[in-house]
Amino acid sequence: MESMVFGFLSSLTVEPACEGTVRCRVKKCEERAIVGAPMSDDLPECLDCGACCFGDRPDYVPVRGDDYGRLGDAAEELTRWQGNRCFLRMAEGHCAALVLDAGLRRFVCSTYETRPDTCRVLARGSAECAGERFEKSARARDALTRVITRHEPLAP
Repeated sequence: MESMVFGFLSSLTVEPACEGTVRCRVKKCEERAIVGAPMSDDLPECLDCGACCFGDRPDYVPVRGDDYGRLGDAAEELTRWQGNRCFLRMAEGHCAALVLDAGLRRFVCSTYETRPDTCRVLARGSAECAGERFEKSARARDALTRVITRHEPLAP
């Protein structure tokens, strides 16, 4: 069964605090989407894409209480606090948990089993996924190419 992308938004009001977040980018992508356009048959595997792990804001991925607890020993290294709010740390424009498997030449989430809920709910092939790929797939590809060329893993 072919997946369909719907959700053309004729009017969108984005609150300033929303600007740049995953939800905001998805809505912008849906505004530009062709109503009823089928999802691409060449939808990449998550580990080949990594677009959702890239972001320009230091508060890109919120980490809540349960998330922090799930991260266990890695929590202190991978998160940063802004007042009383916690976020995954960003490094070189991507989540600090994103690493490169040099042998397979693909992205790997070092905290996949314990990742925050924000990451858990972003389903491959969803409208949110399409928004992330639309906005950031080139950035992810460029970063992966640079790392492969240098033969160095992405720095956390």
